[in-house]
Amino acid sequence: MKLPRHWPCKAKPSNNRPEPHGGALLLIVMALGTIALIAASMLSRFSIEEIGTVAEHNRSLETREHLMGCLEETLVNFKANPDFSESEIVTEPATCSLSVSIVGAARTIVLSLTEGNITRTVRSEIIVEPFAVTRTIEE
Repeated sequence: MKLPRHWPCKAKPSNNRPEPHGGALLLIVMALGTIALIAASMLSRFSIEEIGTVAEHNRSLETREHLMGCLEETLVNFKANPDFSESEIVTEPATCSLSVSIVGAARTIVLSLTEGNITRTVRSEIIVEPFAVTRTIEE
């Protein structure tokens, strides 16, 4: 049986160079894949660090909330008794250390709370007669 003239046949290149088999394309794809892998690992590392930072920030806010609860309890005690002089204020979630400086009718209250590795401090100045809070500063 004779084959028709238009039967497809593969012609060899005339310049005697071997045919490309996609080696260059493979190298490009591998290089891009490596770059993408490095970028993804960097992003995941930054995300993990960010999660730690957010968790510490949340713990700090919780400690502040507990400290402000101690401050409120202290102010209630001073309003009821101008000579209040405890060294600790105990609330349900926290125990805060307290120091008081007295100058006449004025009191300077310093409250401090440490939870884990986070320490928060607040300084409040009050007048006991008539009772008024003149200034509160977080340190």
